[in-house]
Amino acid sequence: MNKETSLFIDHVDDYIKSAQRELAFAREQEAGTSREAAHLEEARLALANAVTVLGRVLPSR
Repeated sequence: MNKETSLFIDHVDDYIKSAQRELAFAREQEAGTSREAAHLEEARLALANAVTVLGRVLPSR
């Protein structure tokens, strides 16, 4: 794996960890609250960023 690919993979890993943290925070909130929704949205955005970065790294088929 070259250095650039390794850096992209590190970014993906960071985004996934961020999503996991946000999901954990969402679980601590009362269901249906705006705080829960905010944490879920942050998790969604982090995962979307991970997908975007993966799209740059993975070869197209």
